Amino acid sequence: MHPLEQHLDQLYTHKKVLILGWGREGKSTYTLLRKLWHDKVLTVADQEFVDVAATGDANLLLDPGYLENLLQYDVIFKTPGISMHLPELQNFLENGKTLTSQLNEFLAVYREKTIGVTGTKGKSTTTALLAHVLSTAGKRVVMGGNIGRPVWDMADEIQEKNAEWIVLELSSYMLDMLSLAKLSPHVSLFLNLFEEHLNYHDTMAAYFAAKQNITKFQTDDDLLFFNSGNEWSARAGSTSPANAIAFQENSDGVSDGKTSPVILQKIWPVVQKCATELGVSEAVQQQALETFQGLPHRLELIVVQNNVRYYDDTLATVPEAAIAALDALPNTSVLLLGGFDRGIDYAPIVRAVVERHIPHVLLFRPSGEKMHALFQEFPESDRPSLDFVEDMEDAVRKAKKLAEPNTCVVLSPASPSFGQFKDYEDKSAQFKHWLTVLANES
Repeated sequence: MHPLEQHLDQLYTHKKVLILGWGREGKSTYTLLRKLWHDKVLTVADQEFVDVAATGDANLLLDPGYLENLLQYDVIFKTPGISMHLPELQNFLENGKTLTSQLNEFLAVYREKTIGVTGTKGKSTTTALLAHVLSTAGKRVVMGGNIGRPVWDMADEIQEKNAEWIVLELSSYMLDMLSLAKLSPHVSLFLNLFEEHLNYHDTMAAYFAAKQNITKFQTDDDLLFFNSGNEWSARAGSTSPANAIAFQENSDGVSDGKTSPVILQKIWPVVQKCATELGVSEAVQQQALETFQGLPHRLELIVVQNNVRYYDDTLATVPEAAIAALDALPNTSVLLLGGFDRGIDYAPIVRAVVERHIPHVLLFRPSGEKMHALFQEFPESDRPSLDFVEDMEDAVRKAKKLAEPNTCVVLSPASPSFGQFKDYEDKSAQFKHWLTVLANES
């Protein structure tokens, strides 16, 4: 057994277990628990129908009540997409039961070698770049978390590598649960906070409270890197019990020729500071920066057709991230905006489009409808051409007709993808698919 398995076995072997949520992390939780307990009865509950019979596991049961029958269980392993603040889960806690998560149990075992990265934008690229810098320095590094790898899936690799550092991208959904575990990573990076995820957290105060858990339970032996130029990150730094080190976003423009200068100039100062504190020389840091490949769906150049460059920036799910895309690609002629509406303020991206004189905007509903209304507040002569699109085929066809040679078409929606699309990967895949299918159209 690796240390995480030992920890779970010691705490929960005789407990009646419910896995709440059957997405990527729920399935990951089941896989490890089943490996640990071959014959133990495990139960899963999800808002959607789950065909547990398809697993071939007679000891995996379905609880169709979802949130109705919770008190029959001793412990719930909750996935991040389900709010811990639901009345049924709060009642579960009030009855002396255990509500936990992958991250809570993971930090109980690996906290001292964990570096946690959070923020509204930039956290995935920061996570990947920091892990790359540490690896370039010869350190044994494992990376995961919200970047696409459930933390329990990392345990075998941590053991095999005898990892020195674990670099985790941490979402507010994951961090929210740390208020129960009262644990924070040994090293934390709090990049920024902007209006986002209010459909989950309701208020900015609640959103900040969740994010603040990345440092709230640190000690003076721990490190926090905070952005003094962001109101919320600076607030976390001013109240942190850790050794808090300020950084400021760079505006000088740093580029490796592959990743957008604007993206790197935002994240490089904190990566540089953290790497320096962890003993990485400046020469190695520069070498790592020059060899960093960037990440998919973040200003990723997909194809050049008829002298038009098409970029996938589907993970720009807030206005600030889409604005960064426009700063990185000033020759954008067609911008694809909109998607799921989380109820945030879209005025910043609308204003940025007008100020940067972007000629054409294609809008996905429903958030595109709010953006369209905001554009009407500007004089017609200042507004871009606006057109709603019904699906990705429609969007690509229209973009190809509108784009001028030597310009860019950018899918940077300032909104999440789910609703009309399964997720950002589906939206991105459809963008690439229709670019290929319609390659000869202009």
